[in-house]
Amino acid sequence: QVTMQLHSGLAKKMVRNRLEARNTTFNEYKVIYDQSAEDVSRSLMILNAPLMGLFVYAFSAWRRRFYYDSLLFSLHFLSFFLASVMILDAINDLVTYFLAPDGIPIRLLVSGLLIPLFYGFFSIRSFLVTKIGWSFLLAPAVFISLALAQGLYRGIIFIFTFWVT
Repeated sequence: QVTMQLHSGLAKKMVRNRLEARNTTFNEYKVIYDQSAEDVSRSLMILNAPLMGLFVYAFSAWRRRFYYDSLLFSLHFLSFFLASVMILDAINDLVTYFLAPDGIPIRLLVSGLLIPLFYGFFSIRSFLVTKIGWSFLLAPAVFISLALAQGLYRGIIFIFTFWVT
């Protein structure tokens, strides 16, 4: 949570100040933080759909939809995305174990993004009742909404975990 996140700069300063105030090492604090972060992230997982719904609502505002519609769309897309990631991860483990112990087949990595992208294309087309050309442009916007929601979600997890540790 301290590196490679949208909030990393702020997180580093906060953790550095906490370590100095408590006179502890980073490794000692990391153990406590990691234990708490797992519990906090499980508790706050439900925030993913509303956060993604906000971003979907923002890019679909020209259709004058209600936020509730965007929330339902986000819940469906997020459910499909997480299910496809879990299924493809299981398939990847099986293929790696039985067929390619030295590496992960590239087609499984690509299909891990293509399947949700196709679902995003068809679902956004149905959600916004738009033409096929607009759907090609808006499907990546669904992924951008997911990425932004994940960045915000990780920031919230950091704040809550930092607060309880």
